[in-house]
Amino acid sequence: MTKKTSLDSIPVFDLNDFEKDKEKFAREFGQAFHDYGFVRIKNHGIDESTIEDAEDVIRKFFQMDDDKKTKYSFPEHQYQVGFTKNNEMANGQTKADLKEYFMVCRDKRREADVKTPETPEIDELPKFREDTYSLYYEFNKLVSKVLKPLAMHMGEQEDWFEKRNDKSEDMMRMIHYPSGGNAASHTDMSLLTILRAEKPGLFVTTRTGEELEVTAKPGELILNGGKALAALTNNYFKPSYHRVDVKSKAPRQTIVYFAHINSDCMLD
Repeated sequence: MTKKTSLDSIPVFDLNDFEKDKEKFAREFGQAFHDYGFVRIKNHGIDESTIEDAEDVIRKFFQMDDDKKTKYSFPEHQYQVGFTKNNEMANGQTKADLKEYFMVCRDKRREADVKTPETPEIDELPKFREDTYSLYYEFNKLVSKVLKPLAMHMGEQEDWFEKRNDKSEDMMRMIHYPSGGNAASHTDMSLLTILRAEKPGLFVTTRTGEELEVTAKPGELILNGGKALAALTNNYFKPSYHRVDVKSKAPRQTIVYFAHINSDCMLD
């Protein structure tokens, strides 16, 4: 684990270190989640080409005219799949975030019994589903890796969290923020969130109320815990508030994977 500096304020972990010394890794990894709510990881096992292919195809989607993009908008599914624009509002806010995004759910061709809506084919982009699903399922595998040390940190078996996530209806959100775009301060509802974000604009509020701008370096991903993780740990892994503010002239594109708990998992 790197030491905290003015530039690296959120700890970074090499996932290869877990197998070298599981107890030490779990102790430090879990402590960082407890202290920050956010960490950065490297050597996560996802090929850069898989991430770049998904980024490229969604960039092409967002470059399409609005009338074409809205063909893939599904208000009847509460925008839980497909395209939506400027319609999400954080709790306590009176103004919607300035952003557009596309939501990908599990592939019904692989998992016919899932309840989330079918992710649509994009007529204008024949490789859209192939490239986004490739990344979705790589993120899905990564979730089980990072849940293991968190479970160990809590004194449980490695698969304690994984058994409560292995049938979950996870979602991947690909977001486009225009210059001046934003997402109001909020915490996630998820068990765990994985974020691909190498451009500035993400601000995390620390336990002491300080706000830190967090940017992943090349090859890194950002992880944070959500309200479900907090509920399963009696708020030991407390989620941190975070927001997005795009101050650059260029737009900001990110990919976010929300890992949830199984529908039959009790939070009591």
